[in-house]
Amino acid sequence: MINNKGFTLTEVLLAAMIVGIIGIALAALTTAALREDSVGRTRLMLRNQASLFLRQLRQDVKEAKTVNVSGNGKTLTLTKQELYPEMLTDSIVYTYDSTNYKRGNEVVLNNVKDYANVVGIPNEWKTPFSLTDNESVLQVRLVVGIDDPPVKEAIKATFVLPYEKVE
Repeated sequence: MINNKGFTLTEVLLAAMIVGIIGIALAALTTAALREDSVGRTRLMLRNQASLFLRQLRQDVKEAKTVNVSGNGKTLTLTKQELYPEMLTDSIVYTYDSTNYKRGNEVVLNNVKDYANVVGIPNEWKTPFSLTDNESVLQVRLVVGIDDPPVKEAIKATFVLPYEKVE
């Protein structure tokens, strides 16, 4: 009498192959989901950094008496008030150095991308700070991002200056 209990070698190998294929598919899906989660978290971090930078800049612009853009649009000087006539002024200087934005000597925004030499980028995005409309509107353009995984956020902020230009 032949014992027919159990599985044949072919059945066991077929089951192992099916379980392996399902495992590979699940691993690929999990890896893709983790990568997307990482990109989302990075994008959120970059947006938060840029938002804090723009909030501080907005407050400084609001309190400014004069705004001056120099250095090919890479330096923004906000003069708050005169402490002593023709002697001292309370100024805040924002500078862009192709990787960071600084407020005075303090780095207030990092992970900045420099598009000054990139072909195909509109010229306006190559200038971080610019004054328009008879110098009554300040435009700030910034691109923050990291390379691994490649995530970039482009932000354009417009500030209407709190004064009228006196000719």
